[in-house]
Amino acid sequence: MKVEQGSPPAPKADAKPMKTAAVAGKRTVVHMNDDARHCLEQPSIAEIIKCAEPYRY
Repeated sequence: MKVEQGSPPAPKADAKPMKTAAVAGKRTVVHMNDDARHCLEQPSIAEIIKCAEPYRY
């Protein structure tokens, strides 16, 4: 195994810029002013959790 010292290789011309967490985590639906009370009408705990998940954050 050969180890070379020096500067890292130059980035390729076709390299795309990395997306930031703010751009990658962008949500289209915001439930900030809504609540998940209607989810309590679901018949099982698993369905309640699935229904309420978008309202969590």
